[in-house]
Amino acid sequence: MAGPVRVDVIANSLLFDEDLFSIGSAILTNAQEAAFLANLFYINVHTRLNPSGETRGQVEVRRVPEPTALALLGVGLAAMAAVRRRRR
Repeated sequence: MAGPVRVDVIANSLLFDEDLFSIGSAILTNAQEAAFLANLFYINVHTRLNPSGETRGQVEVRRVPEPTALALLGVGLAAMAAVRRRRR
């Protein structure tokens, strides 16, 4: 279901070539951040040829483990392997 623009990324964009691409960012409110993290956002790209929307897609947020957490997991697995070797 289409709705009004909630976050205008282009308003804060770095315009490289308006016919090709630009890079933008936006600051989200707490409510917008919660909706974003709940995968409730979609992006609608507008162009001069298709001002009502060229393409759109659902944004899916996936949490990526922090390197520290992965390192701790690795240390824990190594310690478990060492304990297991000693028992043999």
